[in-house]
Amino acid sequence: YHENEIICRQGDHADNLLLLRDGAVGSYLNDDMPHPSEDAILKTGMRIDTTDKVGAVLSESGYFLKRHAVSLVALKRDTIIESIPIAEGGIEAAMKKRPQLGLALCRGLADRLRETSVAVTPLAARTEQIQREAERFALEFTRLVEEVRAEALKNKDLIPVADELETLPLYQSGHALSRERFSTCIFFTEIAARRETGVKSLAIGDVLIEENTPGRDIFLLREGELDVVREDTSIGRIKAGEMVGELSILRREHPFRTATVRAVKPSVAMAIRGVEFLEKAEKSPSILITLAKTLVRRMDATHMLYAQSLRACHAQLPFKLEDGSTYQSNFRTLINTLEKHEELELIHRNALESYNRFRYMLKEFCPEQGLGINYP
Repeated sequence: YHENEIICRQGDHADNLLLLRDGAVGSYLNDDMPHPSEDAILKTGMRIDTTDKVGAVLSESGYFLKRHAVSLVALKRDTIIESIPIAEGGIEAAMKKRPQLGLALCRGLADRLRETSVAVTPLAARTEQIQREAERFALEFTRLVEEVRAEALKNKDLIPVADELETLPLYQSGHALSRERFSTCIFFTEIAARRETGVKSLAIGDVLIEENTPGRDIFLLREGELDVVREDTSIGRIKAGEMVGELSILRREHPFRTATVRAVKPSVAMAIRGVEFLEKAEKSPSILITLAKTLVRRMDATHMLYAQSLRACHAQLPFKLEDGSTYQSNFRTLINTLEKHEELELIHRNALESYNRFRYMLKEFCPEQGLGINYP
C-alpha cells in the first residue's frame, strides 16, 4: 500500500484477518457516519491508534463485531499487509484448536483497550459502565421473552408470538450473552471449588480489589453487588455474573489494579489465581472466546468515546445492534406485541418497567438524547 491508501473501510463486512508485515497503519474512526467514503476517512476521520509492530493483528475486533469497527490507512510508503480469509466461525475454531492464539489475541486486546482508555481518562470509566449496562438490559430483555415462551407452553395460541419475539436482534444478543455467562460460571466454579480461598464472602464495605496493588486474582461475582472506585470517585457497579480483574491479569507490563472494588451488598465472589486462570483457559478455549468478545465490545465503545472526546462531544452509547436496530426499537416491539394479549399482562407490565428504567439510565449517561417515547 502507498501512503494514505485505504486498507479497509469502517462499516464494511469483516471476513478476513489483516496482519502487518512492514510499514505502519493508522486506525481512523468517523463517529458521525457508519459507512464513510474514502474522502471522508482522510478528511474528517479521527486517528485513534497507530501500529508499526510487525506481526500485529489489525482486524480481529472486526470479526467479532461482524464489521470493521474502524478504517485502516497506510501511513508509510510500501506498507505490506497480509490478508487471511476467515470462514464463518473461523477465528473461534482457530482459538479452540490453538488456545495460545486465543490467549495472545486477548492480551493484545487488553493492551490496546488500556492504551486507548488512558487517552480518554476519566471518560473511559463511564464507557465501561455503559457497556455493562447494555449487557444487563440485553439479558433482562431475553428473560422477558423467555417468560412469553413459558406461557406459550401452556397456551398454544401464544406460540407464534414467542416465535416472533425470539427473532428480535436484542433477544438473540442477550441469549448468546446468557450462554457465555453460564459457561464462564461453570469454569470458575470448577476451579474455585478446589481452592481453600476460592470463594470469598464479603460484608458491606469489604474490599475485594485495591487500586494500585499487583493483580494476582481474577474474580467472578456470584451474588451481591460491588462498587468500583477510582481515585475516591465511584465509576460503576459490578453485578452477579460479571467478571472483574481481568485486565491486570492479561497485561504483563502493567499488572496493577486500576481501581478499588468493594461490596455495597453482602456478596460472594469466586477467585482464581491469574496464572492458573491462564493455564486452565488454554485447555478450555471457550472462556478465551468469551473474554475476547467482552474486550472487543469495550474496545468498540471506547474507540467511539475517544473520537467524540476529541470533538468535545458526548459519548454515543453502545445500544445499537448488528442489524442497525436499537435497544429502544426492540423494547418497543416487545411492548407493543405484549399489549395485544391480555394473558401476557403481567409480562407486559414488567417490560414497561424495564424499558422505563432503560430510558432513565439513558438520560443519566447521555442527557442530550432525551427520553424518547414516553410510555406510562
